[in-house]
Amino acid sequence: DPPLKPVIAQTLGAGRRGTLDGGRVHWNVSPYFSRVSNDILTIFSGGSSHGYFANVPKTVRKGLDIGVGGQFGKLEWQTNIGIVDATYGAPFEEQSADNSSAGENGAIKVRAGNRMPGIPRRMFTLAAEYQVTDRWSFGGNLRAWSSQYATGDENNRDVHGPIGGYALLDLDLHWQTTRRLSLFAQVQNVFDRHYFVGGQLSDNVFDTSGRLIDTSGPRTSTLFVAPGAPRGWFVGMSYRFGDREDD
Repeated sequence: DPPLKPVIAQTLGAGRRGTLDGGRVHWNVSPYFSRVSNDILTIFSGGSSHGYFANVPKTVRKGLDIGVGGQFGKLEWQTNIGIVDATYGAPFEEQSADNSSAGENGAIKVRAGNRMPGIPRRMFTLAAEYQVTDRWSFGGNLRAWSSQYATGDENNRDVHGPIGGYALLDLDLHWQTTRRLSLFAQVQNVFDRHYFVGGQLSDNVFDTSGRLIDTSGPRTSTLFVAPGAPRGWFVGMSYRFGDREDD
């Protein structure tokens, strides 16, 4: 392992919360700023499994978290918005031979202000639950993320560009059969969206004509992505011990 300098983080954060409409609506706001010196970056030097650690001169994360929620009659809801600008704070060079903008020696030049891979700039959630009766409730959860860059594209210049954002909808149904026992049914990714949760630039050894794998010949630089889960159906139950059974 190469010698690494100690990581030093300087963080400034604040928060504010309150209520509106006689307490039926609550809100919170939390801005923050973080500057990290000698942040550690993984440098992939041989496909997706070989690499080493190296210090990055400076990284910066600044953002804002906002939450608003409340209850109106039988409807309870909550929404959260996260905005984060995660960038490199100083220029440096790194090895990333599978980046289309790499030089002859396989190095790319990262500039101050380039976005850090794997961190979407915007995140959004909206959850709601409606109490149909004392025993039945129906709810939903909407989650959304904006685009992100793949690992190996620290300079944000690879020809593949950023990995697209996505939004998912989950629905659930609850039945409180007794004070202790409850049953539920849930559908995740209702619309069966096809999406990717992350990615990495690497070389492809599976594209040689007539052969399954060719590790000796030339390899093709490409973007490998991690697919998200498809639509899923779940049913279950929960039982709470220790309470008196009055039903």
